[in-house]
Amino acid sequence: MIYTQKIINEIRTSLPDTTETFDQIPTKQEVKHAIIDTCEIQAFKKVLNGLLIFQYIFVDYYLQSKARKNKIKKYISSS
Repeated sequence: MIYTQKIINEIRTSLPDTTETFDQIPTKQEVKHAIIDTCEIQAFKKVLNGLLIFQYIFVDYYLQSKARKNKIKKYISSS
C-alpha cells in the first residue's frame, strides 16, 4: 500500500500543471506508466553499477599487470 501511494504521489507530481485537482485518482494507464518508468530507472541504475564495478575490476587488473611488467623489467635489467 505504501509503495502504491508512493507511485500515485510520483504521478501527481510529474503531471503538468493544469486546472485538474490533485484529488483525482490516477487512471490505470498512468499507474502502469509510472511503474514502468520506475522499473526502467532501477534497471538503468543496476546497469550503471555493473559498469562501474567492471571498470574498477578492469582498472585494477590493468594496474596490477603494469606493475608486474615493471617488476620483470627491473629484474631483467638488474641481472
